Amino acid sequence: MTTRTGCIGHKAKLILGKKSVQLATLPLAIAMALPVNALEPAAVDMGPFRLVPTLGISNGYDSNLFLTDGNEKESWVTIINPQVQFIAENGNDSYSITYGVNHGIVQDSRDDDYTDHSLRGDINLELNSRNYLDISAAFTKNHEPRGTGANQGNDATSNPVPAEYDERTFDVAYTYGGKEADGRLKVAAGFLDKEYTNFLDQNAARDRKNNYVAGTFYYRVAPKTQAIFEIKRKKIDYDLTTSPLDSSETFYLVGATWEATAQTSGTVKIGLAEKDFDSTNLQDDDSVSWEVSVDWSPIERTVFTLATSKLPEETDGTGTYIDRTGVNLSWSHQWSERFKTRLSAGRRDGEYIGNAREDEEDTWGISLMYNMRRWLDLSLNYDYSDRSSNISGLDYDKNTIYLRADVSL
Repeated sequence: MTTRTGCIGHKAKLILGKKSVQLATLPLAIAMALPVNALEPAAVDMGPFRLVPTLGISNGYDSNLFLTDGNEKESWVTIINPQVQFIAENGNDSYSITYGVNHGIVQDSRDDDYTDHSLRGDINLELNSRNYLDISAAFTKNHEPRGTGANQGNDATSNPVPAEYDERTFDVAYTYGGKEADGRLKVAAGFLDKEYTNFLDQNAARDRKNNYVAGTFYYRVAPKTQAIFEIKRKKIDYDLTTSPLDSSETFYLVGATWEATAQTSGTVKIGLAEKDFDSTNLQDDDSVSWEVSVDWSPIERTVFTLATSKLPEETDGTGTYIDRTGVNLSWSHQWSERFKTRLSAGRRDGEYIGNAREDEEDTWGISLMYNMRRWLDLSLNYDYSDRSSNISGLDYDKNTIYLRADVSL
């Protein structure tokens, strides 16, 4: 869902490709994302709206396409990511439609080529100084690389091509309370509909619909610090009528959010997560849950970012669900007006509830980013990941290195 800084109005923002992930609002997926550079795209004025086209091209090397333990398949990979965004603004209100394509060419395994599509619309309305409304809807045609999802380890290449799925989402959030108010209330609701389109004998059991409602109250305890009290409820229904995995998740979280206080800013939420299955044959579970994202800037042009979360995740076919814990630490430094580097390291643990499987995955990466022109960014990205599992055949290590160019008008 599109968010508002401080839950106040803002202009439509450019979304560069499918790699932008906000760790503070999503389950921590410590896979290394391509960095966001300083590209400043020019827009084409088309009367009531502006058109912003961009193009990203990556070329690089993947040492272990299928995440296997031994007999690794390596390849050079090219990724082409054209995108077009339509933006309209009326005062503090903004409207945008974004369409993008992610086309991957796997040079030494052409069966793993893919073309993903994404279409997203966002509406951000400042009804008045106390009332704000955000609406977003998206449709994606995506894929699961072989070696992930239902086919991992020794079964990584049991299917001849990657699994594909469609995903539809809709989110709406209403916020009551002015920018300087002592208290603000945000209520949100939405749904996700995920449906696989091939290898249905394996994947039909993973088709599902999620619906959620959430309420968050912000109370100002200092000029730039607010306490958070949040309740979220999510209902998960699998399309297969015989599936026993239908469940409800409820989160009770408290915490704080602060911005630009001396050297730090961030959001911290911690509390209780309840996982309740509809089937009486499966055991319900309560556990501690948290979502944390903190930036620390001890000196000018340097930022350390800590992101960590503990959240339930739907199963990929093993166990009843995954108890996922992740932590990632990164250091970004702006060496000059044009040159920036980023170092990162992370750990992601997965406990498969209802199964003996436990995974530990370590990741680290380095990115070199150069803003050659207002309309051209170059980056060199190296990432390493290493998974250890107590199940034979699921260990792997992987190296990727990519050179990327982002181009705009």
